[in-house]
Amino acid sequence: MKKFASLPLKQKVRIVVVIILVGICQYFFLSNPAVVETLGKLLNNPHLLRTADEMKSYKWRKESALNELKLAKELDEVKADFEKWLADVDSLDKERAIRKNQASIAGIARKYSFAQEDIKLFKNGKYRNSQGVSEAIAYIQRIRQQIEKSIADTCRKREYMSTAERNKERAMLLADVLMSSGGCFEYIIDSMGFNRRNDGSLTMLTINGYQRFVPERFNNNAYKYLKWLGLEKQKKSEHDFSVFIVKSDKLDGEKYYGRKADFDMPELYRGCGIINRDGMVCGYYAMISFGFASSYKILCNRVVLSAVNGCPSLIVDLRPQKWCKWTLQANVERYMAERLAQNPGAIKFHQPHYSNAYKPGTLPSKHLDIEKVLKRKQFAHLENEAVGPIPHVLEILDTTMNDVYALGVEYDHSLKDYRTAYEFYEKAARMGSEPAAVNCAILLASFKVYTAQRRMNYAAAEKKLLPIIDNMKNKVARGYAYNILGFIYLNGGYGVQKDIAKARAYLQKGAAEGNTQAKTNLEDLNKRYPETPRNYSNPARKYSIPPRLQRSSRQY
Repeated sequence: MKKFASLPLKQKVRIVVVIILVGICQYFFLSNPAVVETLGKLLNNPHLLRTADEMKSYKWRKESALNELKLAKELDEVKADFEKWLADVDSLDKERAIRKNQASIAGIARKYSFAQEDIKLFKNGKYRNSQGVSEAIAYIQRIRQQIEKSIADTCRKREYMSTAERNKERAMLLADVLMSSGGCFEYIIDSMGFNRRNDGSLTMLTINGYQRFVPERFNNNAYKYLKWLGLEKQKKSEHDFSVFIVKSDKLDGEKYYGRKADFDMPELYRGCGIINRDGMVCGYYAMISFGFASSYKILCNRVVLSAVNGCPSLIVDLRPQKWCKWTLQANVERYMAERLAQNPGAIKFHQPHYSNAYKPGTLPSKHLDIEKVLKRKQFAHLENEAVGPIPHVLEILDTTMNDVYALGVEYDHSLKDYRTAYEFYEKAARMGSEPAAVNCAILLASFKVYTAQRRMNYAAAEKKLLPIIDNMKNKVARGYAYNILGFIYLNGGYGVQKDIAKARAYLQKGAAEGNTQAKTNLEDLNKRYPETPRNYSNPARKYSIPPRLQRSSRQY
């Protein structure tokens, strides 16, 4: 430094300029990976070659990180726009498409979290090989395109559907909305065990405890879906059906009405788990699995079929319940009972029915091979809080004559459960419904239901109609009743003697009332049994020989 200080000013300036030029050359050349790589190849120096590779990688990472930082704001905008678009559900097709892609939508939060981590590192100068921000943007855009494509495909497919196919799709959508409602049953087990038969083998499995229903899954969106499917709050026709959402024992709730012609009713009932008596009984269905735990929560849909305001009604039972005593019993085969007795945790079965009647005497200790007592201190208060049996929603409905008749019609025409339909018709007939009495006779005369003595169906139908037919005020029902009696007397049998005169008289009355079936049956009767006297002077008319056979007989 002393030598540098003693130098002339010109020389000092030259030295400083040279140092600056050397630094600039080093910066531009040695910081360039291509220059370092070239020097490494010329000098055959592996260290320079490795340095060049590292410099290339760092440069690429830095450029990528700077680009990612530029996209950070765009990511927030794209995410906010997508969330706003998801929240603005304006059709059931969009809602279904969103639910279909729910798993992919849930992945957005994970992608966004990774992108935020990258942004934080890049801002701190830690450039790593990651493109989380651009990947998150592309992922959100791809999910939105998938949902929009699904909506467009559904609309395009609907354009080529027939009316029946559209009604079926609409019914399936409504069933999906209703079955996605509901809540859960909470169970607490007090004791469980098997009874013993006289021969010493195990038999009935009995479980005692407490239960309550907690509504959880019917939200405000469900009301939107009902409106999108064409259901309204006002009844417009006698041919409507209703959806009744019950929220308390006072029958508080909302009613929505829809046209039967717009829905495939059998498909709707099937989708709601309402099947005829030969299949599964409607509503209150759940799979119950009992293991070693003492507390269970089981999702359950409570949709039943009844009638309200004179039209069939799908009732969604969302009444919250307090703890009540509860008993479940199941018949178990002998070998299965022995296995379950050794391993209670393996008890799994479907149980659509349950009993609210608590049966504490079902599990006497002297008859038990096992008794698993699961009382806990936190459940001790339930013994005092538990209420009596909770009434079924159908038990608290105030059904009128028209409601009972409408329910019979639904079981008759939609569910094809003629035995149940006959029971509702008979109940409505006792309440004074003339069409219900006629429908009872129709089911008997058409052999869709049978009396105790199978060969007495016509007699039973006759017994239903004769006492009331002359006093019927309903013209349509009276016309059908005359037609049924005429049909019964025309054919005879099954407890009724054939009587052409009575058959003609009743069919004439039915035709006079405007019944088209009576007119058709009367025409057939007049062809088979002409009312005008025969002319016996003509042998052909005496023996009713067809003209073609008359001509052929003359040849012989």
